[in-house]
Amino acid sequence: MLRAEEFMVGTLADAAPGSLMLPRNRYEAVFLIGGPTDAAVAVCLSPAHPYAPIKCAEATAWRGIIIPNIVIEMDPMFMLTGDEGRAGALIRSGSSLHILTASHQSMRATPTVLLTDLPPAVDGEAAVFLRWQVVLGGGVSKRVLWSSPEAT
Repeated sequence: MLRAEEFMVGTLADAAPGSLMLPRNRYEAVFLIGGPTDAAVAVCLSPAHPYAPIKCAEATAWRGIIIPNIVIEMDPMFMLTGDEGRAGALIRSGSSLHILTASHQSMRATPTVLLTDLPPAVDGEAAVFLRWQVVLGGGVSKRVLWSSPEAT
């Protein structure tokens, strides 16, 4: 359940990094918004366009419920070294968290920034997470809003 003050309704162009957009109907999609505020990027989490990146400033056609202040949790039981991974995996390296995105133009997964200004990792070291989730709140009021598909 969401409280009225925890979300707004709008387009991806209205969404700030650190937000999740949920669909209101079957024609809309789930998006995770990351990147710097002046160049926010939405990553589609729905099966129709899995892990496709979209520049938020240009995305006025995508609409839904925008939930700011989300938290991304990663499962250390589904972790790989920094040189592995596939579209949808999260990479923690340097002082950033990236998601590997896929586009129809490239067969190769590309890192897209989700979070910056994290405590720095040792140079050259990284961890790739195959299972992760997006949550709102903490403790007994924590709610899971989206979970990555089961890791295989």
